[in-house]
Amino acid sequence: MHKYLLPITLWAAWMGMPATSCLAEAVPHVHHQPLADDNILTIVVDDEELVRVLMDEGLRPLACRPGPGAGHWLANDEQLAFARRLGMPVEVLVDDVPAHVEAERRANEEAKAEGAARGDWYASYHTVEDIHARLDALIAAYPDHVHPADAGTSLEGRDIRGIRIGTGEAGSKPALLFNGCQHAREWIATMVPTYAADELAAGYGNDARITALLQLVDVYIIPIVNPDGYYYTYASGGDRFWRKNRRNNGTGCYGVDLNRNWGVDWNGGESTSENTCSDIYVGSSAFSEPESAAMRDFILARPNIVGHIDFHCYAEVILQPWGYTNVPPPDDAEIDELGAAMSQAILDVNGVYYPNGGGDELLYLASG
Repeated sequence: MHKYLLPITLWAAWMGMPATSCLAEAVPHVHHQPLADDNILTIVVDDEELVRVLMDEGLRPLACRPGPGAGHWLANDEQLAFARRLGMPVEVLVDDVPAHVEAERRANEEAKAEGAARGDWYASYHTVEDIHARLDALIAAYPDHVHPADAGTSLEGRDIRGIRIGTGEAGSKPALLFNGCQHAREWIATMVPTYAADELAAGYGNDARITALLQLVDVYIIPIVNPDGYYYTYASGGDRFWRKNRRNNGTGCYGVDLNRNWGVDWNGGESTSENTCSDIYVGSSAFSEPESAAMRDFILARPNIVGHIDFHCYAEVILQPWGYTNVPPPDDAEIDELGAAMSQAILDVNGVYYPNGGGDELLYLASG
């Protein structure tokens, strides 16, 4: 950690669409097309041994760390029959995942058209190209306080676009960094930072609180850290449930989990895997991926960044450092106070309670 970067990074997991959280290690499905013949199930599993039996059979748990109890799983018809033979309570939530995904796509396109007609860009989810165009529009509309601040390029050559919202010279004030979509399928994690960019850009000079804030700090916003994976969730022949980037691992399996590829306790064993087919595959080394390396370099090149929020979904929690250990950071009291203030602010606006705390308290630990 460079000398100015306080350890106050908060990982806020935002509630998005059901059954799209992080996947745990499992034998991968091999289909002629992604998700063909799949179902989405709720399975009540009695113990850890049966969790492993299901995973060894190739069912994909829709949780980073599946455990006993009721949970969501992706399974083809044969795997569904296998789970039933084991005598577990099984409920089929979706019996045709490709059709379900296609229905979602059509509904999103209809919402997009309706939103465009009434000037509501946030009526639907948007593609990489749409979101980058939105950033360009903000830069053009507010040239005095919205500036380009790209982080680099992805494995497949897509830009990792960002902006700086603030007055004066870059680096002259403390700064905050908001980014989203390290995990491709977490569509709402692109929309939240983009919405924050819209509100801050339009509010400067018009809203007294936002104006005062941006006179004190700069805000960097990078809505899509993983543009290749995000693109793949929309693409024809792609996978709506894709999590990782699009690294060809040379094993018939693709992708590195960017949120396990950072240097802090990389491959430390907390919710990680060295299996290249796993959705929590750590990569060949810390920062092996151009996307995570670009974010590292972006932060290190801006020592005035003193706070960082990494948006994810789904779970309504505010995760505080450290993510990989239950040993508290030296300024834990300050971080906890900040997290509690964020929780109260969300409750005041939306009436929804987001608990704050460490990963060991609220979800699980994760290395890297």
